Amino acid sequence: MTSRSLPSWRSGPAREAITDFLAASEQIPPARRVAVFGNDGTLWCEKPLYAQEAFFLQTLEERAADVPALHARPEYAALLDRDAAAIAAFGLPGIALALADLFDGLDPAEFAERARRFMVTTAHPTLKTAGNSAGDREMLEWTTGAPGPTLALVVDHDDAEREFAYASVAATFEATEGIADVARRSGWTIASMRRDWAMVFPE
Repeated sequence: MTSRSLPSWRSGPAREAITDFLAASEQIPPARRVAVFGNDGTLWCEKPLYAQEAFFLQTLEERAADVPALHARPEYAALLDRDAAAIAAFGLPGIALALADLFDGLDPAEFAERARRFMVTTAHPTLKTAGNSAGDREMLEWTTGAPGPTLALVVDHDDAEREFAYASVAATFEATEGIADVARRSGWTIASMRRDWAMVFPE
């Protein structure tokens, strides 16, 4: 690892654990090297809303400005009006299918380009690390059970000034132990956004 590795991280135990792991992993044959990442809150933001949700909502707002008739579709009206009760009544499948219809007939390459432009131009680009909630626990435990050098990294969202300060929880079940507590007990690396990251989002 060079001195330029992880330039947005401050020096400390979390950064050192990552660079030490990457150096040690050189002994592992490339075919056996596996990196497993959580998604929401880890690879990208989940507060104040999911990145993919922001992409679809922005697309809907832009289309509705050009095609006012879209307001007549109940799902779109609920989203455009920020009507939480109506959105809940439709449920995630109904909302997701309606939003997917916005791209009906679009060439996959054009869809990819639109998504790329969204990620480049939005204020909160993606973040890359490992896991941040109880929903990632089994993935992290599986990682540390493998032979050879391993790294289980948990992101602690503790920076209210530059991002959001919150304890991330699993969306599909109620955990009996917070992921940060599991990480401490298990000897995993905890990356504090407040202490370890010199930069969260580019200026």
